[in-house]
Amino acid sequence: MQCFLCHKPISGRYINAMDHEWHPECFVCAACQKPFDGSFQLHEGKPYHAACFHERFSPRCAIGGEPIRAAYLQNDWGDVYCPDHAKDCPVCFSCHRPICQRLTRGGVAYPDGRAMCNQCRKTAIDQPERGAAAVALVRRTLAKHGIDLKDVHVPIRLVLQPELDALNSKRKGAKTCGMMRSRIFTEDKRVVKRVVEEILVLRGLPEEHFASIMAHELGHAWLFLNEYPPLPDAVEEGVCELCNALWLRSLAATPSALRRLKIMAASDDAVYGRGFRAADKALQRLPLSTLLAFVRHQRRFP
Repeated sequence: MQCFLCHKPISGRYINAMDHEWHPECFVCAACQKPFDGSFQLHEGKPYHAACFHERFSPRCAIGGEPIRAAYLQNDWGDVYCPDHAKDCPVCFSCHRPICQRLTRGGVAYPDGRAMCNQCRKTAIDQPERGAAAVALVRRTLAKHGIDLKDVHVPIRLVLQPELDALNSKRKGAKTCGMMRSRIFTEDKRVVKRVVEEILVLRGLPEEHFASIMAHELGHAWLFLNEYPPLPDAVEEGVCELCNALWLRSLAATPSALRRLKIMAASDDAVYGRGFRAADKALQRLPLSTLLAFVRHQRRFP
């Protein structure tokens, strides 16, 4: 009997492994080249210590950096991390990544309790002027689909969450990132003017998230200015989420846009989620102009 590695005769103690016989000192880990003190782990036909295998082949925790040896979590961005590490990290309000130095280079806490990672902070809209170019692009994109606000001036104000929550009396307990405020002027009970007073958006959102909210709220503004009748919540929000989707789909399938579309399509919200799915399903069968005309007259989706 001879050793499979050195081909020298074996006398005395030996190891039988992988259908061959080995001198104990010849059967070694493919990574560290040290003999085994017990069990080993095979990978692509080569033996490894368990620790060496995990060090070389296991995914690494995006938070702690160490090899992951047990169950792990994976987010929409492909980052994997240990559950114990994740529970100790705040979650970014926008991208939902765990905020830590290794993964997001840290982050900041906003006065209203939101946390934002420094990846998202790179394009954060803290002043309306910084979002002007994004708003103009959203308006041009929607106009191509017939959702055209023309030269109507729409003031934008950036606010914190408590102000939005206080104004959101329509859906108690629901959180929102934006709101369109409007006013109707009448004379002798006759409407003489409709004005979009302002669109409120959470301060500090990254540009892509900010633009997504603006697309939704501009949908509300368009419905209001075009004198649509009062619509059921799921119908109006469905139309506005459709505006959001039209904008996101124009972004050439960027990872962040695809992620937001995925979240919208899977939402279990009875108003936003159900409304969007009904609107999007109708859009697959009808031109947008036909769909909007149907909504105006029937106050529901076809």
